[in-house]
Amino acid sequence: MIIRFREISNKAKPYILDGFRKAFRYSSLYKDCLVKARHESPRFKKDGNLAKRLKVEYKCNTCMNLFSQKEINVDHINPVVPLDKTMNDMTLGEYYKGCFTDVLQVLCKPCHKIKTKEENVIRSNVRTLNINKKMTEEDIDRGYELITAIVLTKIIAEKCHVDSDLAMHKNAINYYEKQLKELEEKYEEVITNK
Repeated sequence: MIIRFREISNKAKPYILDGFRKAFRYSSLYKDCLVKARHESPRFKKDGNLAKRLKVEYKCNTCMNLFSQKEINVDHINPVVPLDKTMNDMTLGEYYKGCFTDVLQVLCKPCHKIKTKEENVIRSNVRTLNINKKMTEEDIDRGYELITAIVLTKIIAEKCHVDSDLAMHKNAINYYEKQLKELEEKYEEVITNK
């Protein structure tokens, strides 16, 4: 029997998701990912002598800085919930397969927050892009490319300090958004003409 998340009551969902997360944290996949990102260095006491225990830190896969275990997350490189789906569309089996994969990386909390934000923006735009199931694969791919370009350019523009570079990024965003709107209008016309 296949059970989809939409068939599960809202009271039960948090318990099921919490169970998946706890099981994942205790899995060998999670631990192996931490071991690969682990860096040990000598620790010194206040008096300058070498301490017995080593300092353990983990390297962020994005910014390449070292962080304590409290400051990192083990991240699924490919999102557990695919960008073109919602959790309610998934079965428990699909969610399990997405959760327990070895395609993992260690990210610091700020980098993980940025990646999650990018994925959520792409996910919401993909939903609006899927106007018509008759879209060609080429147009769907082009839509994904445009959405990704818009998100990444906006993130780069937020970190930009030079006015000329900021203007260039804003022009690029406007160009990508115009192309995306043209693509959406193409399929809105198909729907209204039928």
